[in-house]
Amino acid sequence: MSKPARDAAVRIGPCAVVPVAAVLAGMLAAGCGEPAGRPLSAEAFYQEQRRPVPVEHPGQPVDRPGAIRYDDPRNDRTPAAPRPAEPISGVNDVVRQSVPPGMGTARAGGPPAATIPATRASAVPETPPATLPGGQYQVVGGIVADVNGTPIYATQVLSEIERTLAAGAKDKSPAEFRRFAEQRIGEQVTAQVQSQLLFAAAERMLEQQEKTQAELLTQAWRQQQITESGGSLELARQRAPEIAARADLPDNLSFDDLVQRMYRVNMIRVLMQKKVWPRVQVSAEDMRRYYRQNIDKFTEPSALKFRLIQSSVKAAGSRDAALDKIVKLRGEIEAGQIDFAKAAADPQYNDDPKLRQYAGELPGGGWVQKGSYRLENVEKELWDLKPGQITKPVDEGGAFYIAMLEDKKDGKVEPFESESVQGTIRTALSAEQVQAIRSEMLMDLARQASERMSPDMLNTALDMAMQQYPRWREGK
Repeated sequence: MSKPARDAAVRIGPCAVVPVAAVLAGMLAAGCGEPAGRPLSAEAFYQEQRRPVPVEHPGQPVDRPGAIRYDDPRNDRTPAAPRPAEPISGVNDVVRQSVPPGMGTARAGGPPAATIPATRASAVPETPPATLPGGQYQVVGGIVADVNGTPIYATQVLSEIERTLAAGAKDKSPAEFRRFAEQRIGEQVTAQVQSQLLFAAAERMLEQQEKTQAELLTQAWRQQQITESGGSLELARQRAPEIAARADLPDNLSFDDLVQRMYRVNMIRVLMQKKVWPRVQVSAEDMRRYYRQNIDKFTEPSALKFRLIQSSVKAAGSRDAALDKIVKLRGEIEAGQIDFAKAAADPQYNDDPKLRQYAGELPGGGWVQKGSYRLENVEKELWDLKPGQITKPVDEGGAFYIAMLEDKKDGKVEPFESESVQGTIRTALSAEQVQAIRSEMLMDLARQASERMSPDMLNTALDMAMQQYPRWREGK
């Protein structure tokens, strides 16, 4: 076994087959990906299409609709009472964003998607795909992990991260790519284990009406894709690679596969809404602390937008000649004989080729934050002007400049009392708590589950990725 492969085995566990809980303990911060589980029944998509209840907004400013005062006599440091479990009529924005489509990894081996009207469900394959899309290797039945009897195959893991591996191969040596692929494969296996743990928990813990809500949300997503495809199911199927790309999913998935993915995602979202969201509590003091610690996020700095013309001492032959040139040009502009922007783009007047390229405007839109421009004397002069005015000739050593102020923005700090500020803070803190609580849940699920992982097969998966390295390196 190669040294990187031995290292991978050591990190994953001390023997050929190890509990996955040990891996989860060290990799929860990587997030969740999702495999395995039963595909949604065919009957689910024969149900009447009902519109899910609109998604709730995370909330209004804390304490009361108006401003929050720092000297508020209320003792908001007292822990809030636990939020009662909400009926699952939708999924709020924070929970939805915490469970992206990538967490809906389908059952190992490529499950049939939930059956759609006018079709019948196909049988679930007993073996995984033999190759990656466009791949060349043939390893069938290689199981890298098993979660409660549900296998996760090497080919499935590689298929999920092929786009990432292909991009990483372009600028890496074989040794660098092997280390890169080893890390990505380990992260993906952990993500798929986490996914299956959450999906299995959703199947076990959700009430029937909550499972029905996941089906309704999936139906709504499916219908949205059809509507965006001109109302044609066939066109939606043809657009499957485009739909998958938008969700950062493998582009070899069929439309039916994508529907099945979204069902799994929605099952996990409903579980999170029921079991995690009620435990999220954001106090007024939490929000004030976040505001103080992240004040830069709510600060708009002062900035200038201007055009600039250079008269180079070297190009003019002497400092006096360079100064005379810029003084004369300034007079012609002030008299209306020539437009500043036209002069800034003309090599007869502007000696800086980069400035000429943009008619004197700085790249990136022309805005410069206060105190950040390299020509300090020019910037200092500009702050004393009003839009439309032109500086006097400014000496910057090797050249003289004139600048015309086009616009000015005075800096401001959004107040804590602003509804938009409080909404941003509440969403950020809620998302942090959702991730932390989900991590706790995953550790509990891992301790209760029957899970095993095969380091030998992980090494095989790594070798399979290395087989593709030359093709990816060449961009094929």
